Amino acid sequence: GVGVTGVKATSNESQSLNVKWEVACPGDAENFTVTWEDTEGLSDTKEGVTDTTYTFSELIGGTYTVTVQAFWSDGNSMGDVKQSEATVVSQKKSKSDGFSGGEIAGIVIGCIAGVALIGIAIFFIVKRKK
Repeated sequence: GVGVTGVKATSNESQSLNVKWEVACPGDAENFTVTWEDTEGLSDTKEGVTDTTYTFSELIGGTYTVTVQAFWSDGNSMGDVKQSEATVVSQKKSKSDGFSGGEIAGIVIGCIAGVALIGIAIFFIVKRKK
């Protein structure tokens, strides 16, 4: 066969989609068209890729189907379109400023317990001296 023989799409934590593929007859393929499509029907295409790797960046989290097609130097498609699927992990690790409600409650309860212990200690010290 000719054209693309395998497509592998992977994602790392930088919200990018790394696409790699192999070609049956590398000398015959002039360029490639790489496309991603997500589960909501959004897509992006990069035409004229001359290497066997391409990276789409700044993607949101989700599952993407990636297709790669090779083209002859005359512009005609070469072989079948090959595809792969990958999941991009969304980076939503934003830390909010300040304390959460649970953290505030823990601090308040700790302060009340500390004051109570100090009060009990003072009570027993004063009682013992009498």
